[in-house]
Amino acid sequence: MLFTFLRNPTKHEWLCGAVALLICVFYILTIRSGQPWGDDFAMYVHETKNLSEGTPLGKTGYIYNPQRPWVGPKLYPPVFPVLLIPGYLMGGLRDLEPMKLEVVLCFAGLLVVLWRNLGCELPFSHRAAMLAIVGLNPLVWSFKDLLVSDLPFTLFVYLTLALSERIVEVADSWRHRTLQILLVAASVYLCFGSRTIGIVLVPALLLQAILRWRRGGKSIAWAAGIGLALCLFQQLYLGSETSYADQLELSAGKFVQNIAVYGWSLASYWDNPFSRMFRDLLFVALAASALAAYVRHLWTGARIYEIFLPFYLGVVLVYPDPGGPRYLIPVFPLFVCYSLEGFQLLQELPRIHLRKHFRVVRVAAIMLVFLTYGTEFTRLDFGSFKQGIAKEESQELFSYVRENTNPEDVFVFRKPRALALFTGRSAAVYPLSRDAARTCAYFRTIGASYLIEAPELDDAGFDEFVKTLGCLKQEVYQNKDFEIFRLDSPAHNGSSSVAVQSMRGRAISSRILREQTPDPCPGR
Repeated sequence: MLFTFLRNPTKHEWLCGAVALLICVFYILTIRSGQPWGDDFAMYVHETKNLSEGTPLGKTGYIYNPQRPWVGPKLYPPVFPVLLIPGYLMGGLRDLEPMKLEVVLCFAGLLVVLWRNLGCELPFSHRAAMLAIVGLNPLVWSFKDLLVSDLPFTLFVYLTLALSERIVEVADSWRHRTLQILLVAASVYLCFGSRTIGIVLVPALLLQAILRWRRGGKSIAWAAGIGLALCLFQQLYLGSETSYADQLELSAGKFVQNIAVYGWSLASYWDNPFSRMFRDLLFVALAASALAAYVRHLWTGARIYEIFLPFYLGVVLVYPDPGGPRYLIPVFPLFVCYSLEGFQLLQELPRIHLRKHFRVVRVAAIMLVFLTYGTEFTRLDFGSFKQGIAKEESQELFSYVRENTNPEDVFVFRKPRALALFTGRSAAVYPLSRDAARTCAYFRTIGASYLIEAPELDDAGFDEFVKTLGCLKQEVYQNKDFEIFRLDSPAHNGSSSVAVQSMRGRAISSRILREQTPDPCPGR
């Protein structure tokens, strides 16, 4: 379809293409330097660094703590780090912008996939509006500066959905069908290899295959099976995804709570600096319209989009640690498309004399969305990140650690993966326990040499708790944001390297940590 456009584009296709291009240019021109402290990016970049240098993927220095699994798994899937390799080779750790540019290019690819495949029932003008609403959303825009896998993952998700839907809609020759099967299988793996939740595409495709068995269902089932085999191969080879199970805790109460959390998270896509009530009313109107369109698709014959949505949301709602708007990025384009289709449904109502008024309502809703975007952009920062790894105090911390500590030293810090990336030292997060003896025992278990206190980053009350630790020997470094304390642990009696070698690249024994760390939510 894209090649057809390149050969003979219509004026309507030019409109969609121009919108996608302008959004891409806007993203590139507004890339911000630096990186905030959320250190998910650090694990991705560290894995990219390892792949670039021929180092084992899991040799990151991050000491995984199964009692605080939400800090991050032992390892992230490899697809996104592989994508970042060209940008890393260009800028290294000193210049992250080339890697951010790659994220923007993935988002540009997403816009093309949406343009050519999603909202085909909409007029081209509405499809252009869909691209603009998705691409110019301030919250989505902010993710271009975060080196995380959400935007590339969303690209692979919609590519998979589009390819599988084409198998159902178009009766190709067996040779072309074989190629389509392989493409769908590969895209399923790209989803799983970017984010583990991508595995939900396998049951979604299998259900589509059952519902469309006589119209390409067998081919879709083959694609799902091959894709699953590729996912299992990665699982057996890396084994990183098993650490996500430490976070899984089925609870009806948590499920209900997550419904409310994600409802407000979806509403935050329409934030504005003036009125929360206006935001909520706009969100309710769009949600009602989207629900009407979704129900209509179910009634007329569910496509893969309608099948995928409950599978994905079901896993997100069961997951005990809410990801907020970030986990809804793959849902957002569908929500926008359904909202526009819902307004389109109003024109199909029997009363013909009302259709003109419904057209006005639809245009007004789109204008209100862009008004919301414009006001929200006025309060956003387009400059460098003022807080984060590029801040002077952060750079001073990294420099001190690199120049004044030994490579085998182990650090305890609230952002262990960022510290490990920029200093080359092993690092772990401190336990949840507020028992001084148990905390010091944990430090000895991992062979910790130093503790870094950062009041702006630490858990509430941790700065006061630190004063009660008997294993703190002395302060060795301080600036406005950080303090480094030497720990009285076996690390200073020559056993540090042994401890690090035994802990690096694998989880600490869950049994030991359960003995040292009390259950943060007793009685569950």
